[in-house]
Amino acid sequence: MECFPNLRSLDLSHNNIVSVEHYLKWLPKLMYLNMGYNRLKNIPELGIQGKRCLISLVVRNNNLDNLDGVEELDTLEELEASHNCIHDNKWLEVFSQLNHLAMVNLKGNPFSYEAQFRANVIGSMSAKAVKRCVSFLTILS
Repeated sequence: MECFPNLRSLDLSHNNIVSVEHYLKWLPKLMYLNMGYNRLKNIPELGIQGKRCLISLVVRNNNLDNLDGVEELDTLEELEASHNCIHDNKWLEVFSQLNHLAMVNLKGNPFSYEAQFRANVIGSMSAKAVKRCVSFLTILS
């Protein structure tokens, strides 16, 4: 990955990947990352500069049971984390620091079937993100 420091979009979906270890740290300008339909147990870790550039993260259909690390993605606008194994509402706290977040998809996770799921997600988002975004209510259904 060191050979591609200007890479902006990376699609590694459908590859049976369990971990990307430290490889994504070499992609400081990455804006779009699709890691859907793999076997990830953790959110992929980016380098310091990469965390400031990423605007779209797709990790749907993996084995994630947490969202640890998402709070470090300062510029994240879109998070597609549907159909994983997230069962605890405490992971919604990561959204409170994401002021640019405009789209979240968490359906198909065990905690998404709770009665107050939508209210909990909206309540956990930063005030700036809620003001910015009008359409996320329909995305969460």
